[in-house]
Amino acid sequence: MERSRATSKAWRDSHPLRARAWERRSHLKQYGLTVETFAALLRSQSGGCAACGGPPNGKGNTFHVDHDHSTGAIRGLLCHNCNAALGLLKERQERITMLSNYIARHGSALTDAPLTSNMIWMGY
Repeated sequence: MERSRATSKAWRDSHPLRARAWERRSHLKQYGLTVETFAALLRSQSGGCAACGGPPNGKGNTFHVDHDHSTGAIRGLLCHNCNAALGLLKERQERITMLSNYIARHGSALTDAPLTSNMIWMGY
């Protein structure tokens, strides 16, 4: 087993582009996608994130396959930031709406005074 891992790692290290392509195909297969269907979905989103329209960002600099966790249905391709935000909000519409309403009410800071390191440490 250990020898097999070492052999696989050696192959990946000596063929980084092929290894990355194989990993990508394997990952997409989990969602029932191929590289071609992923590309078609991305084109249907005008080449950007389905939520913000922006470019890919974060680790890997690629888009995440967003899917409904209860049905498995693919909703679209998201940038790292939108995917992370959606996850932190637990994909709950009411949380997203409440946060949007909060930003609408308090778009600008209540004060221009910067936080001091002591205030940050105390949780302010």
